[in-house]
Amino acid sequence: MKVICPKSGLSYYANVGYGIAISPHPIFSLPLSKLIAQLEDWASGKLTGTDEYLLGLAFLAKAPTHWTSPTKQEQAGPIITTNLESLSKVVLRLHTLSLEDVPSFVINKNTAGLEQLPNWINVLNEALAAQVATVRAGRIAGRIARQEESITKLINRGLDRSGSKLAGLVASWAAIAGDFPTFKTVVQGKEVTCSVYWQSIIQIAWTGNYIAALQNGVTPSDVKELIEHCEDQIPHGSTHSYLLMKTLRGLYDLISEFRPVSPIVVNEPDADITDGADSKETITSTNANNSTTITTVTSTETLAAAIPLPEPARNQFKSQMDYLRARIKWQQSVLSIRAYRAANATSTGVDENEL
Repeated sequence: MKVICPKSGLSYYANVGYGIAISPHPIFSLPLSKLIAQLEDWASGKLTGTDEYLLGLAFLAKAPTHWTSPTKQEQAGPIITTNLESLSKVVLRLHTLSLEDVPSFVINKNTAGLEQLPNWINVLNEALAAQVATVRAGRIAGRIARQEESITKLINRGLDRSGSKLAGLVASWAAIAGDFPTFKTVVQGKEVTCSVYWQSIIQIAWTGNYIAALQNGVTPSDVKELIEHCEDQIPHGSTHSYLLMKTLRGLYDLISEFRPVSPIVVNEPDADITDGADSKETITSTNANNSTTITTVTSTETLAAAIPLPEPARNQFKSQMDYLRARIKWQQSVLSIRAYRAANATSTGVDENEL
């Protein structure tokens, strides 16, 4: 039998009878503890989009909510993705306090997209906080804090279980929660949407691959723009948002430390040098240890002299951070020398890719 859920608007099948029936999805009958237990699977990426949608509605049904129309998954799904953690915590507070005189949430044709859900969560939290202050505040507050910590631990455990999928999960969550723009932009010569580019930055930040950030052309201004967008668009207070902002700020701080090395400076040859004779040029370059070398050579020796120091090795440095700094500076010096050689390849006949 095909069954249509009047709350979610979804249909499912039951092995009873024939025809069509109207009945809430079985998830709405689960106790709150069973719903909370599913947060770990949600955080680890095990739930489908539909399962996540139903889980959020099931939490909502545990609060004072009245349905007069089914919700719309296309509009409500992203809202639930963004607010599932805060929704679960406010519902838990409500059940812990056993309070009834709180604002209710009405779902009708005008609110079926759940656009007002974040505002309702904030209003409900304020109402609960006001009522907690009047009844055994200390003991109840401690009990609520412990229960909310259990939710946070479940979500953290789920994120840890996701392993290599973690960066992608957080990036996808941020794109939905932050409503990343989808206009086209050009990155490293390829046309991609802004959303895809920003998600790639998040994945780089999450994996700590800062060298990849510089190799892929990620700039401090790109990361700053992403951070500002997330601060404005993504609700604060959830585990996902905390971890997201922490990793993005870490990426911004690190790549902001590095500035392009000074370009190779070549003095113009003296005007009184006879044509065909070797002219003198001065090359200024910066090595991996940030020391400067100035070499005066003839023009025919210039390209051969503009060679960076050997690539840094991890065992040469006390810490991974020192190694990363040295390696990035070394790579920047390589790029600087390549740029010089490319500019002079026509006159010298030397392949600019030789290093």
